[in-house]
Amino acid sequence: MGHVFKRNRLPFMLGILYSVPVLMMSILCASLALDKPQVAVWRTDVNYPGVTVIKKAAEQGFYIATQYTSTSNATEWRIWGWAIVPPLILLGAGLLASFVRYGGYLVTLAAIAVTIGVTHRLDTWVAHHTGRYPFGYDNIPDNTNKPGIQSNYDTGQWERSARNTVISIRQWLIVGACAALLLMILAAVRRRRGKRWEDTQPLAPGAGVGAGLGPPGAALPPAGGVPPQ
Repeated sequence: MGHVFKRNRLPFMLGILYSVPVLMMSILCASLALDKPQVAVWRTDVNYPGVTVIKKAAEQGFYIATQYTSTSNATEWRIWGWAIVPPLILLGAGLLASFVRYGGYLVTLAAIAVTIGVTHRLDTWVAHHTGRYPFGYDNIPDNTNKPGIQSNYDTGQWERSARNTVISIRQWLIVGACAALLLMILAAVRRRRGKRWEDTQPLAPGAGVGAGLGPPGAALPPAGGVPPQ
């Protein structure tokens, strides 16, 4: 088994190479799909200056306060849990492909399939994430006038940036995988043509029946065999 794995280690190395950009892409896609702020809504008679949104209610003197805070730890663990699944699939595919013929082709095709699968609902996730963060990724309204508080992200700004990054990684990964496929095909064709050329060449002088009867450089026995001593 060790000899087979050593001889076919290219698929596993390709799986490691493909899993790095896939992990980066998966983290962004999992964040867009699962990330959400913690939201608290309550009624109060005090106009809190640090609340995300506070509006007057129908009753005179009362306010409806809405506070957006950062993502919970449980949601963070869910994001990371889903983000590591595609890279692990590629690593497993690379390991299994190391024991079969044409394993490099198989793991490269798997990388393309995983890349498309991870990003197949990208625009939907962007829209949903923007809806969950109506005041931007920092949960601060764009037109806030509170002292010491400034909005660093407009509504949808982080989502657009994440989408562009995912699309860029996806394009480069697919192009790189297709280039790897082309190089492997060209290398296989070259090896096959070289073997055919060697098979059509005539034997070198002295490389006939007597070849291999002695060490390199040894004199061949004369025709008729070696005379008796």
